[in-house]
Amino acid sequence: MSTKRTTTEPEVKPPTCQSPFVNVFKHFAVDSERGSFREGNVETVMDKIIGKKVYRIVGNVLAANYLRIPLKANQSLQLTGRYVYIQLRAIPDRFYILHLYVTTADERVLDISITNLFKECKVIGNVLQYPCHLTGKWTTLCVDLVEMLNRNKCGRFHCLKSIQICSNIFVRDVFTSESVYTKKTIPKHFVFPLLQEPDSQDFLQLPVLDNKEKAERNSTEPNDATAKEPARREPLRVQQISQIKRGKTASILNRAHAKDPRPKTSIPQLNSSISSDQDSKKKISTTFSPEPAMDLRFCIGYTSKTTGNMIWTRDCRSIIYSCAAKIVHMNPDTGSQKFFLGHTTPISVIALSPDESILASCQEGKDPLVRLWEMSTGECLAVFGGHASDVQCIDFNLSGNWMITVGKEGKGSTKNFNNLVILWDVSQVLKGGNVMKLVEHSFEPSLNKMRFVPFEEACLVSCGIGNIHIWRIKNVREKYEVRRMVLHLGPHANQVFVDLAFEGVLGGVDTFARSIYSCTASGLLYQINFTNRNIDQIYRLHDDSINSVVVTDGFCVTGSEDRFLRVWPLDFSDYFLEAEHAAPVNALAVSSDCLRIAIGTANGTIGIMDVPTHGYRTVVRSHESVVLALAMDPHNREFTTTASDGTIRTWDLDSFEQLYEFLAPGEHALCVAYHPRKYLIACGFEDGAVRIFDIASTSQLFEHKQHRSKVLSISFTMDGEKLFSAGQDGIICVYDAVRNYQPIKSISTAFAGDEIDLSISPNGKYIATIGVGSASLIIYNTDSMEKCMEMPSNGRRIRLVKFAPIKNYVYAMTRDSRLQSYDLNEGRIVQESSPLHLDNVNTMDFSDNGNFLLTGGNDGILKMWALGKQGPHEARCQCFIGHSSPINRALFTPDKKQVVSVGSGKGILVWDLLVDTAEDVSDYIDRLIAEKVTAESQQLDGASDRPETPPPRWPEQQSEETESLLEELLRFKQQIVVHGQDQAAAPAEYTSNVEAFSEPSPLQRLRERAMNMDFSSSASMSSQNLENSYSFIDNEVRAEQSQMFLPLIHFSGTRRPAKRAERKYVAAENEAGIRMSHISGYMQMHNCMLWHPDAGMFTTAIGSNIIVEDLHSRKQKVLHEHEEQISCIALSPGGKWLATGSGVPLGSKTSAPIFIWDYDSSMTVRRLDYHQESIQSLAWSRDSTLLISVGNCEHPRIVVWNVMKGSIVAASDCNRVIHDVKFCRSLNEFVSVGHEFVTFWLLNEDSTLLMQELTAPGDDPGNVHYTCLDVTGDNVVFVGSANGCVTQWIASSEQNALIDTWETGQGELTSIFSRQDKVYTCGQHPHIRVWGKPIDSLTSNSVAWQMIRQINLDGPAKSLSLDERGSEGVASTTCGSLWHFGEDPPTRIESGHSEEILDVAYSDDGELLASCAADGRVMVWTVKGAQHLKSFDGSRHPCLCIAFAPTGSSIIAGYSDGVARELALTGSTSSVSNAVLIDQEAITAISYSSSGHYILCGLQKGGVRALKPQRNEVNAITCMFVEEGAILSMSYSSNHPDLWLATSSVGTLRVFKYESYSGRSELILSDSFANSAPLFAEFSRSQQSMIILGGMAIGVGIHFYDIEAQRVVKKFTEMDQIATCLSISPSNYLVAIGTEDCLVIDYDAGTFQDFAGHSHSLKKLKFASRGDMIVSSGSTEMVTWQVCL
Repeated sequence: MSTKRTTTEPEVKPPTCQSPFVNVFKHFAVDSERGSFREGNVETVMDKIIGKKVYRIVGNVLAANYLRIPLKANQSLQLTGRYVYIQLRAIPDRFYILHLYVTTADERVLDISITNLFKECKVIGNVLQYPCHLTGKWTTLCVDLVEMLNRNKCGRFHCLKSIQICSNIFVRDVFTSESVYTKKTIPKHFVFPLLQEPDSQDFLQLPVLDNKEKAERNSTEPNDATAKEPARREPLRVQQISQIKRGKTASILNRAHAKDPRPKTSIPQLNSSISSDQDSKKKISTTFSPEPAMDLRFCIGYTSKTTGNMIWTRDCRSIIYSCAAKIVHMNPDTGSQKFFLGHTTPISVIALSPDESILASCQEGKDPLVRLWEMSTGECLAVFGGHASDVQCIDFNLSGNWMITVGKEGKGSTKNFNNLVILWDVSQVLKGGNVMKLVEHSFEPSLNKMRFVPFEEACLVSCGIGNIHIWRIKNVREKYEVRRMVLHLGPHANQVFVDLAFEGVLGGVDTFARSIYSCTASGLLYQINFTNRNIDQIYRLHDDSINSVVVTDGFCVTGSEDRFLRVWPLDFSDYFLEAEHAAPVNALAVSSDCLRIAIGTANGTIGIMDVPTHGYRTVVRSHESVVLALAMDPHNREFTTTASDGTIRTWDLDSFEQLYEFLAPGEHALCVAYHPRKYLIACGFEDGAVRIFDIASTSQLFEHKQHRSKVLSISFTMDGEKLFSAGQDGIICVYDAVRNYQPIKSISTAFAGDEIDLSISPNGKYIATIGVGSASLIIYNTDSMEKCMEMPSNGRRIRLVKFAPIKNYVYAMTRDSRLQSYDLNEGRIVQESSPLHLDNVNTMDFSDNGNFLLTGGNDGILKMWALGKQGPHEARCQCFIGHSSPINRALFTPDKKQVVSVGSGKGILVWDLLVDTAEDVSDYIDRLIAEKVTAESQQLDGASDRPETPPPRWPEQQSEETESLLEELLRFKQQIVVHGQDQAAAPAEYTSNVEAFSEPSPLQRLRERAMNMDFSSSASMSSQNLENSYSFIDNEVRAEQSQMFLPLIHFSGTRRPAKRAERKYVAAENEAGIRMSHISGYMQMHNCMLWHPDAGMFTTAIGSNIIVEDLHSRKQKVLHEHEEQISCIALSPGGKWLATGSGVPLGSKTSAPIFIWDYDSSMTVRRLDYHQESIQSLAWSRDSTLLISVGNCEHPRIVVWNVMKGSIVAASDCNRVIHDVKFCRSLNEFVSVGHEFVTFWLLNEDSTLLMQELTAPGDDPGNVHYTCLDVTGDNVVFVGSANGCVTQWIASSEQNALIDTWETGQGELTSIFSRQDKVYTCGQHPHIRVWGKPIDSLTSNSVAWQMIRQINLDGPAKSLSLDERGSEGVASTTCGSLWHFGEDPPTRIESGHSEEILDVAYSDDGELLASCAADGRVMVWTVKGAQHLKSFDGSRHPCLCIAFAPTGSSIIAGYSDGVARELALTGSTSSVSNAVLIDQEAITAISYSSSGHYILCGLQKGGVRALKPQRNEVNAITCMFVEEGAILSMSYSSNHPDLWLATSSVGTLRVFKYESYSGRSELILSDSFANSAPLFAEFSRSQQSMIILGGMAIGVGIHFYDIEAQRVVKKFTEMDQIATCLSISPSNYLVAIGTEDCLVIDYDAGTFQDFAGHSHSLKKLKFASRGDMIVSSGSTEMVTWQVCL
């Protein structure tokens, strides 16, 4: 087979001489088909204005009509002229665009887009957008390519690659040149002959030069008329294989000692317009000692690839892996690391030669570079390339002389790449020779892996999609060839082969063991006989893709997408070792002694498994995406990072291990700051929230959302009493850290979208920030937040601000990377540097002595500057590489021993400082101390005696001075003078907590349990079974709504028809065994809440119940007539009648009745039946005689009822969805809103309906949804829409017309009310906005509506109700809260869960009731009066189970992250008093022992753990479940306190006996049932050996199980439903059973009663300890019942 490559497309030949100019159209034969490519409407016409043939390019779609030069997109014109001249005429009032594709010196292709589409110049990726608005005249456009790239920092110009001219334009000619021409000196060939008048043509130069630049150019350049021919530029020679001079490789880039692998761009000399001439002439010192100033110590991170980026060294002591663009050589036992630095993009694959003398690596991206390294010294030996992209395999042959690389070769279209295999000779590299290419071979079949065969020197094996190939390298006539043989796969050709392995490689080569192993994406492993090329065996090893396989002499290791690592014997009979990880296993490496396995997972962790002991240790953890922020702990050697993977992590600076992890799914923390005195952090989030976290307990303490957009900066004052946050909305918020971080002030310092940053002065008195337009620096007083001074930035835009550590200076970094120094004494800029970086600077930090500046930016280079009197200068700068992407944050550690930097890559770099950053600055400290003494002596009399709470892990060794009034300053001085003193260990009382959380749960597991938890992995566990166990989030209704494009306000039906009991027995009121006491829940639907201010009554619909509650006495009336969920309610104007409409389950054929209630007597007076679909909206007429009902989207009927007669007055079907309806002042007029139109209706005397449909101008009729409305007494209609706009209409018999419109900025509006001269609006933001205008201007648009007030809530308002004057109101929010507001700030009057309630519990004394839910909240209520006492929001993970402590002083709660948290009920704060990591899986059941000495925790996968709360010790129960089912219930026997049982979600029952002397539990009974489904059980209180069972595992009813007989002795199946939960009364023979739609009370298994009260399936039931109360929960509803027996 021939290995020669054929070229299908001819190369474009550039002009031999490009001086003085090149006529592009003529040289490249644009008229012919081979010289250009035409797409769309491109034709040659005669232009009458200039009398020449031109190209006319027209069309509405710019990208579909164009002329491209050259013919193929992958060809290059190679035009080196600096200036491009284009003669064109734009079509007036039409958009046009020109694309100039330029190749830079670093071989990047940049698209310069010149168009009238844009308004400003900006760079987006590889596109430089430049606005250019042309007239209708013929124009010669001169584009200076060099200046264009330099101004926008896009690199150095190399050549013009191609030109693409899009419509709508006429073009005559294009030419390039090194000379600058004007309209007068343009070459004769390009003169417009018919345009001799001065104004008949234009000459435009881009980029546009200002007057200063024009003067400089005129003074330096020769006259255009006499311009000499420019010197011919030498052609750029691209060396495919380059030899690098051998020398020591360091992480520092210095001008004299190291080479920057990036293109070099000269930095201009210091040119400050502020410094004096004498200063500018001073000699700049070039000393910077030592050199280098920093040394890379450790890299925290691992870039996970499928295979090929993890290697063990031959001595079994170290592993080699990649992290972004770095290669890390790490000893996992000692933690020491060495680095190979030089790549500029993330590394895709690495390989090590068999003798470990050469390490090979290749980076990602286009035209990737391969680097060879000498392992012993770390030197880079050679850099070369040969592939177009995607190098995925590198391997050495057995002798190490040859190396193979496999990648892609660009052929034809860039989207259609062929595989390219290149064989290299690397035998001479270590001797100083070159790398030689022996042969290259291209082929089309897919290839995933290619390796040299260890059995033969010149043989390779490859695998891919549907193929396995064997290759041989032949030397034919002193020329190498590659020959390929296809392995016949037959029926297995549809497999995707992922990885390869060879038998007998690691433990020593066995020439007779010639088997090849290849794993597939379907979980199979193929064993292939290498001798006869046949498939010997096929093994099913995993259920998902096997990503990596390694075979040794004794075993095989596989890592799979199913997250399992398995070790198999070579007969693959069964695995003898298995380890489940938190993410897919992507990479494996086995040490040469076969004793240890290195495992790399997709979430960036590396683990080491010891094969003999089965021990496992995680050695590397990392963020999964971009690291956004960094903060240093001021007291401990720790730091915290945040990332876009939704995690916040705390790391140890000594061991570099992860200590804690906080999870915020779907949210990004953009900034973080440590509390200066407590072990807390504050984080600012992308959604505008500021949250305070306690690190030791991994809990959230407080949350406030004062910003409307991203929080970009956050900082504490030095005393820790105030917190400041700055948002993208231009607002700075101040929080009182002493009083639960309550917001105390907000000030607007800039416009929304401006740059914003914060810096607190060292004495804590002042705060610096950026002003309006980023054009000034503002100083505020931190106490009063009054502006002290504002200093302009001299026309530059400020990006960052920072107080100087010693001088009375503030430093500002501008957008063009200049450092400005502001003297606060003079109030002006005193110094400005030249640009410090080639791109934006994202971070800067100063050493304590102010002598060193640390900067990092988008160029990925970390720079250390030695600051002199003239500021930073390139002569006193050292550059450090290590980040291949933009650096987001870099900080000195508090002890000034190290620097930590983070960036857009996953790696966190820790650098050792080699310079002294802590000089003796006693004079300055003494002055600060004097100021401190003076200031505090004036406040001694009023000083607070409030004790300080020391932060956890505070150093023990502290001087006595730190406890005095001078604590801060003296500690600061001590840190500077006594530099390098080691901090003490953590206090003993915190040791147990630290140990318990030293191994936090993995990210993947947290996400699973927080967002979509599954309690069973059994195949028989159906979705219905899961529903009957637990479910967190049900998105089915939301998904259906999104498919129909309906607003959130629209009612789309309940989830599914409830399973109803065929037989029910509802006792009379005087015979009922229980009576409903109180019901609470989350109002799930919009407009299902009413407030009657005159009566003080509050009415809401919860499920199928209507709750009428007196807000003063908190007494409730429950109105129950509906069988399905209530969709809407409406109260008549006089408050006499209440109308309620039903919702219909999706797919149900039942009707949707409307009930009319007498509000005073709470009795039904009418039932109105007509609708067969859910009721969307109800509206009363002003005299309460007529009622309008509207059907939802399934059938949008509108019906007018006569309520007194119960008859239909008129009805009409509608073509479009209706969302809301209201009556006008007249009885025969009403208005409805919905999809596309606002509809005005007229009811005629003959009962016919007339309508007029109107749309506001500017609204898209096909997309607009009008969602809500209100009608005033003057027939003024206010309409809210889904896009957040309000339109004001006038409804009259003569004309219905639009009056006014305005934008609210609240997203989809759900409620709108008009009261006098005010309008109230609610939307998808957590506030209510009040709009106002003069009352005499309500019906005119001469005066605009202005927002006069904003009422902040804890979430978006779902329902709103106001009194007639609008002075008071009640609102319900999506967080389950009810708020009352008036002139004062709003007050919360009711709380509830916003997501499904998962567990309930009574205290032992029966006085308190607790509930927990999927929203992570635990709420505590009083049983008497149902008053809400406390809420615990300490975790964002779902809380699955709770139990009261026997003392009643606390609650133990189990969470989905495997942590048990103790919630203290005593004290005024709601905080987590203790937290212990039980296991790395969710806690699904929790219970105290009879003695209260330990706590049993049931886990998701069937395990049980015993926790001793006094010692925080976690012990495993000896006998664990072998099934993979979650523990659903645990119960103790009241007759035998040492017996306890546990049931699971797969129908297993286990009974244990606790041995107090040994602390162990012995399994005495194990049984399972026919259905592998949820099972619930409790011990009988009356019969000692009896257990009562319920659940899907046993079917309908309940069973009575005898422990001694070990079988079911009795069944109660009179009830024809399956129990979803049960509870047994401690005082009598009552058994409470929850079902799909009711609560059943069983009287000693004889009779039963049904009690309706829930509209959802019951999930939990609990009797109180005295047996007098029952609590039941379903969905977000919670009902308490009083036992009457």
